[in-house]
Amino acid sequence: MKHLPLQYAARGIITDREGNILLVKHGSHKPHTLPGGHVEVGETFQEAFIREAREELDIVVELIGLVTIYQESGIQSLPAPVRVQTIEYENERGPQRKYEEFFLAHHVSGSVDVDSHEIASFGWFSLDQIRSMADTEIYPSIRELILGVSV
Repeated sequence: MKHLPLQYAARGIITDREGNILLVKHGSHKPHTLPGGHVEVGETFQEAFIREAREELDIVVELIGLVTIYQESGIQSLPAPVRVQTIEYENERGPQRKYEEFFLAHHVSGSVDVDSHEIASFGWFSLDQIRSMADTEIYPSIRELILGVSV
């Protein structure tokens, strides 16, 4: 799949007060994945993830994690991604190539109300539930990411 244009996406592990993790399905026949979406021109990956949570889920999230210690006027430190990856896959639109950054976030406010054009269903899951999901229920790489990150 060479010479495909690279798409940019921001996704994240969103936890609630009890430590459950929000997973979404983009189609009823597809496995669960982490919420997020494309990065718009002029937007940071962090801004894109916060916007996508608001647009697709109608919730407010706060990014957590390590930030740069360096301080200078006009420089804004942002939480670093917990994983960065480039993936190639094929879907109904044909071959795709995507660069993704994954973040940690806490659910701050709002009740999840999904944009049905983007998300077929959602749920809050414990780590034990995620650990026991079959590969047909969750993308294996997403399960590996969640279980490998301290949330």
